[in-house]
Amino acid sequence: MLRQTKAYIIVTFGNPEETGRLMEQAHAAGVGGDGYVWIGSENTAEQSTWEHMSAELSESERNDIMRGYIGVRPFVNKTTPEYVAFQALWRQQPATLGQAGNCSQDMDDGGNLIWHRVHNSTSDAANGTEDESASYCVGLDAEYINGTGSPGLFPVMMYDAVYVVARALHGLLDEPANMVDGRDLLDAMLAQAFVGVSGNLTFDEAGDRSAGVMFEFVNHAGQARLNHVATWQADIGIRNCTAASVECHAIVWSTEGNTHPKTTYIQVGVFGALSTESAMHPSDFSVLVQSLQESRQNIIVAFGRAQDIGRLMEQAYAAGVGGQGYVWLGSDDATNSLMWESMSAELSEAEKNDIMRGYLGVRLSINTSTPEHLAFENRWTQQQATISESGECSPEEDATRAPIWRRYDADDNETTFDFCFGMDEETIRDTAMIDQYTKYTYDATCVVVQALHQVLELSGDSTGQVNGAALRQVMLEQRFLGVTGAIAFDDVGDRGLGITFAIVNHAGRSSLQVIGSWTDTDGFQECAGDDANATECDMVVWST
Repeated sequence: MLRQTKAYIIVTFGNPEETGRLMEQAHAAGVGGDGYVWIGSENTAEQSTWEHMSAELSESERNDIMRGYIGVRPFVNKTTPEYVAFQALWRQQPATLGQAGNCSQDMDDGGNLIWHRVHNSTSDAANGTEDESASYCVGLDAEYINGTGSPGLFPVMMYDAVYVVARALHGLLDEPANMVDGRDLLDAMLAQAFVGVSGNLTFDEAGDRSAGVMFEFVNHAGQARLNHVATWQADIGIRNCTAASVECHAIVWSTEGNTHPKTTYIQVGVFGALSTESAMHPSDFSVLVQSLQESRQNIIVAFGRAQDIGRLMEQAYAAGVGGQGYVWLGSDDATNSLMWESMSAELSEAEKNDIMRGYLGVRLSINTSTPEHLAFENRWTQQQATISESGECSPEEDATRAPIWRRYDADDNETTFDFCFGMDEETIRDTAMIDQYTKYTYDATCVVVQALHQVLELSGDSTGQVNGAALRQVMLEQRFLGVTGAIAFDDVGDRGLGITFAIVNHAGRSSLQVIGSWTDTDGFQECAGDDANATECDMVVWST
């Protein structure tokens, strides 16, 4: 099954014995090793995962199978005062398992043995009886309690969980015999906020822990051990090698050369930057296709023109790079029908759809119903035409006598300009012709103009001299609602608000469908509209 999926990133949930054997058998079948990433849950992030592989395997062979494995498990900072105090309490508990293996006979209020756990055989279970001789002890001996080791992660989490319930009950019960409504108890538990053994404890409305939870990422570096490589917290995110009280390591991948596995980045169409010796015709992508074949990548990110990426995808597909199991991600210019329309005329529509199926593109998205956008469209339609009805380009010049609307060619002959940037009356009246870049350029210009106004006019500076650093600082301080949304910047000059992207997907039907959007405030949202303000979205269709 794993072979059929062509997946290179595999997530497993299970016990270490089963996970280890699965990895061993998958590796023998060609699924694993160089270029693969196995990610396991906390129960598999243990040494026993590879210890349960076949005894015939050498340590070196087991390390080859495990190399690059990543496990995720709860992590507790053992240097906090709360943990140190908990560990002291742990050491003070009495042993419940004697040196001779005698289990404590302590009973709970119901007369049940606390530290005995009963195993039922199949026949006993069928008869509804219990065989007391099959019980085993879940107690701890003195050597374990007082040893140099520390309590496991789950006792720590359970201790904090019991403490949450106890604190909530303490606030609800005036007398021991008081009855407690379950809903009141839940509300009281969700309202708890304190520093526990496992970190800060607070809860959101759904009852999930909203702060303080920390997970540790461990990595098998091919040396028969798991190394700490990073931590994750809800309020901080992932941090490489910053956890207290542990030794940190750089992550080791399964790939030769320790490069990031099974993903690649390609820039398409920068032909002018190539030397004469390595020049490549825009329709021939054989060099890039060969690179893709050698990389064995399944996730490919491409930046370039729609027609270039379309032809690249066609040639890559013919070479076995594309189709089922592959994901192509494209930039905003490659989110239109030119991609498949530029493919070879010999291809049928069905063949082009097979090549494109599962493609994902990211393009700018603007809400066209805001007052700012509507006002911009109104001003747009009132501008004068710069291309006459007869097709003549406006000869208007700027203050330096340079033509505004005409772009001249290499012969520097003013009568033979090669392109006109103007617009005719029909284009101006059609607001659908305003592309997204025009709107972003308009907002960018407004940022500069407003910053200059503050620096020159409001400051009373009559010299007209502008300090670049001062102007930049004022630009970063600009806050207003623009045509493209809210305008604000962070300390490094990136736009901190208002950016929206539409995520489009080719579902094998000769069109690109909107499957979601991304904003700086909400992240990715499925089916949340596109740059045409559509209310209907589609589910993503993969190539598989």
